[in-house]
Amino acid sequence: MATVVRLDAAELRDELKWHAEYRLDYTEPMPLGEWSGTKTDLGVVLLPLSPEEPEPALSFVCLAAKGRKVATRFAKAEFTYLSQVDPLPVTQWLNAMPPQFRSHLESAIERTGRSIPPGTWTHAREALVEKRPGVRDHLAKLEAILDARFELTQREQEVLQEQKDAVGVALSVARINRAPLAVWTKPVENAPFLTGVEPGDTREDVLVIHDATRAPGWAKAGEPYIGVTEFSDAAGNALTVMNVNRHKIEEITGVDLLYYRHEPASFAMVQYKRMARRATKGAKGESSESGLEFRPSSDGSFEEELERMRTVDALAGSKAPKEDQRGQEPLPIFDPVLGYRLHPHACWIKLCHPEAFKPVESDLVRGMYLPLDYYEQLAVSDVTLGPKGGRVISYDNVHKWINNTLFVELMSGGWIGSRTLQTAWLSETLEAALSAKRSVVIAQETANGRRRHRR
Repeated sequence: MATVVRLDAAELRDELKWHAEYRLDYTEPMPLGEWSGTKTDLGVVLLPLSPEEPEPALSFVCLAAKGRKVATRFAKAEFTYLSQVDPLPVTQWLNAMPPQFRSHLESAIERTGRSIPPGTWTHAREALVEKRPGVRDHLAKLEAILDARFELTQREQEVLQEQKDAVGVALSVARINRAPLAVWTKPVENAPFLTGVEPGDTREDVLVIHDATRAPGWAKAGEPYIGVTEFSDAAGNALTVMNVNRHKIEEITGVDLLYYRHEPASFAMVQYKRMARRATKGAKGESSESGLEFRPSSDGSFEEELERMRTVDALAGSKAPKEDQRGQEPLPIFDPVLGYRLHPHACWIKLCHPEAFKPVESDLVRGMYLPLDYYEQLAVSDVTLGPKGGRVISYDNVHKWINNTLFVELMSGGWIGSRTLQTAWLSETLEAALSAKRSVVIAQETANGRRRHRR
């Protein structure tokens, strides 16, 4: 199915063409009540042929999504993966259609945001390809992106969604646009999320991590299922991301994000856990957060994973030993200014909403971030004690947590994370995570100059 995006200003053609050439997203306020399609759909963009010729013409195809509300009657429409089409006047498009379907297409193109019925779209697509053969390959790619998630098992979708979110969080912390994550194609079986990202400078040789980041311990992660991508922006910020699966996706118990920056030396680890919705339905009008909960007892590997995180926090914390048991010399004493932290610990838990895998969107998964030491307090507090004596973490009983926006701001500004570390500790953490059947996303940042934050 496709959604019609009708723009009335012919002058927008050059702007959309520029966005298409540079593979940039485009946003435009759209009347909220007119958009009847799904959240993300294949979009056909209509523009006037010229200021002098007001007849609409199909001029671009893309992925179109109704975004957040920006005014009382308008929503932010988001267009990704734009591709220009030699303008096809609507009258020519209609005349190439079987007569019995023309009225349905006419009705759909009257106003923006209307869906073309599936049966009508089948013939409309054939007519479009007949008149503009060059659009065939791009349409097929857009359809493959939209269909990718329907070829995945539920477990694969859960793991890929967490991997995608980990990459997205890392990009946000590095202040790099997450737009590349919205263009994804299903990779080979058991390959991590990162191998399906496009565009990107993806390289298969894991040893590039050693050269690019000077973290030699991480070069040990040469496993069968691996992806390496470098992201950068015009400001000179760069992020090297490695996504490793040692085990098949169906066997993976969860995802870890290991985020490392060199100057000042800092490390953070986020362990993903998926919340579930209670079987009993909530009261009418309750928020989407109500009814979501995480039960530690339902995860057989969680206690072992917590113990690993406790060790990491102890080693990478403010009181790291002068020399570790492997005989490595410590890093220099941290700069008392750059090394200042509101929370000088490395380990966090992200309890995620059980959202569906969305391969063509770049939004972060909603959820609550809990520092490990705060979680440890919750785990023994009466507030999380369920009626039958079990532990339940939910929005109903945890009244303080950190959301995506605040976590990214704190990480990016250097307000949280370890104050000193050893690369050997990171290597050990990676090896332990992979041995525990977890997928690991490693992100290593190089920033152009020091950021200034006033929040």
